[in-house]
Amino acid sequence: MLKRMFYVTLRAYVKLAMRIFYKRWQIVHYNKAEETGSILFSANHQNAFMDPLVILQSQPKIPVFLTQAAVFKSSSLARWFFDLLYMLPIYRQRDGVNTLEKNEEIFIKCQDYLLDGRHPIGIFTEGTHSLRRTIRPLKKGICRLAFETLERNPDLDVKIIPVGLNYNDHIAFQTEVLIVFGEPIPIKPYFKHYLENKAVGYRMLLDDLKPKMGELIIDIPNDENYEKVHAQWLKSRRLSKDLYRDLRENQALVDRIENGEPDDGEQLNKEKAVHDKKNKSLLRIVLFPIWIYGLINNLLAVWFTRSLLKKMVKDHHFASSIKFALGAFLVPIIYLLQALLLYVFIGNFDLSLVYFFTLPFFSWIYFRWLR
Repeated sequence: MLKRMFYVTLRAYVKLAMRIFYKRWQIVHYNKAEETGSILFSANHQNAFMDPLVILQSQPKIPVFLTQAAVFKSSSLARWFFDLLYMLPIYRQRDGVNTLEKNEEIFIKCQDYLLDGRHPIGIFTEGTHSLRRTIRPLKKGICRLAFETLERNPDLDVKIIPVGLNYNDHIAFQTEVLIVFGEPIPIKPYFKHYLENKAVGYRMLLDDLKPKMGELIIDIPNDENYEKVHAQWLKSRRLSKDLYRDLRENQALVDRIENGEPDDGEQLNKEKAVHDKKNKSLLRIVLFPIWIYGLINNLLAVWFTRSLLKKMVKDHHFASSIKFALGAFLVPIIYLLQALLLYVFIGNFDLSLVYFFTLPFFSWIYFRWLR
């Protein structure tokens, strides 16, 4: 009961923090995530811990995520935090002895969740994270979990829901994120093949799952031309307020780039960048008091965050996750300290309180429109 209260409170706060961290947030086919039965979310994995947080805040249920065991070893606080968010460790050979036995325990626990039906299981089926915009080879763990759950209860309605996570920029603050839920895949049609031959059952399910996941993201073939295609796509990609329409147009753009077809997107983006720069300069003039207020009052927060990022980020895949954590939990403390300093200097408690509670709002305007 106490854990659930902590969870609900933390989830609400994280949701608020994520709405600030991301400038635009769009969910497509939300109704798919509301499917009943025993659900497994199968998502691409490009952005470390931001991926489970994005899924968590994009649907109404309480999903259980399988996460690299290494992060649970970092500190007791980390273990408590991940346990609070219903994250379970999955072990690899490099994590030490008895990894198979430990994973078996985790799989049984996941099966129990599926048998109960209240908690979806979230799995990043590629197994590892990568900033590359592509669907990498899928691991069979999700198949094994689905099939072994059906072995325990063949009448269970087990489904896999593909999930596509799309970030306009994986690392930047105030960027956009698009979450697309795909059509649920019932597992029972594959189960009979699994019972006859496990390897065949795994392969049939993965062969159907991978293209369905690829339809939900920018899926640039991960071959020798990836860097060239990706670089040209970045220059020419469509960027509008409708992120789902952008996804469809950008998927077609990737095909044109691969086929060597001409596109005027690069020139249009250059013109748009000039136009946006002029608009921001005009806004800074019109809203100069707010701009200078936001700039001055965030100097300490920005400096402190950047300094910690340089020290803490050893793997650039975690840059966004650490940046978000610092913004959500450290920056409010800095704002509080600034409010306390204001009180010390002016001795007016009411004014200091107003400063503390209005600073996040003015900072949001500053970072979103004026910075």
